Amino acid sequence: MSANGHIKPGSVAGMPARGASRRRTLHKTKLAEARLARDLTQAQVAHFTGIPLTTYRKLERGDNKNPPLRWLVNLQHVLVLDDVRDLIEDEWLEFKQLRPKAPKRPPDPNIIRSRPPAVDSDGT
Repeated sequence: MSANGHIKPGSVAGMPARGASRRRTLHKTKLAEARLARDLTQAQVAHFTGIPLTTYRKLERGDNKNPPLRWLVNLQHVLVLDDVRDLIEDEWLEFKQLRPKAPKRPPDPNIIRSRPPAVDSDGT
């Protein structure tokens, strides 16, 4: 609503500003909760930790499932946390199941070549 009491075109009276309601519902990661508890912006945390802002946003959304330990330690210091494990999401603790590799075939004994005899430094 504008200052003169008229509703702005494209807006709905009583609705929060665009993105305002999203801010409260999207922050489900421990990192986001810790940042909000310190009343810091994403840009501030990214700057203080040395992480690019877009990368930090992905990390806070949970898009990065394996962040470097250096980032987590920097975040621990910036967010004044007692333990870096306060930032580790439960799903990060689950190990990815790898597909078993096919066993390697032993080399064909007919192809194995013997090593040439060693040559001394004097050429004999």
